[in-house]
Amino acid sequence: MNCECNALEEIQGFGGYLHYKDTLNKMKKNIENGFFDIISENQFEIIFICKKCKQIWKLAEPDYPVEGYFLRSKTV
Repeated sequence: MNCECNALEEIQGFGGYLHYKDTLNKMKKNIENGFFDIISENQFEIIFICKKCKQIWKLAEPDYPVEGYFLRSKTV
């Protein structure tokens, strides 16, 4: 399926806080453009869903020693 998910890459450990912020800003832009919604948010993680293909993406902020992540998921 051709959607915005095809342009996203999984990240299993951010290279620093600015890398995380850049990814967060891209996802905020995707929400503004109507491609994604936030379905859950807490102090550790934000969960997004693609409006077109329903793919779930999880974004976790780095908090030393945890490096954070941006990953596809099958479950919320």
